Amino acid sequence: MKKVPKKITRKLEQHIIKALASAALKAEVFEGFVRYDYDVNWSDFPTSLKLRAVFSTEAQCNAMQHEVQQKLMQQQALNALMKHGVRVRDIRKLISVEVDADQ
Repeated sequence: MKKVPKKITRKLEQHIIKALASAALKAEVFEGFVRYDYDVNWSDFPTSLKLRAVFSTEAQCNAMQHEVQQKLMQQQALNALMKHGVRVRDIRKLISVEVDADQ
């Protein structure tokens, strides 16, 4: 496992946070959208980057399984990531949808 310098990971993390904030603003058009969360293993970046689109209810979460809605959300997230200099390999595997556990 290779060690990634902290300065690089901090900068990448800042870019990811800015990109997700930007994408979240556009994702507000989806009913019940709450936020984006992410997980990443920096030694395997960008392959390990996983985004979660969090929704208020299970019904709203299920509605996002519709192909057109899902592609629109994926495209919005991809555009935001690319705008902030974060390159990803396969956007279809990048985003999952889940219900907000905090509510």
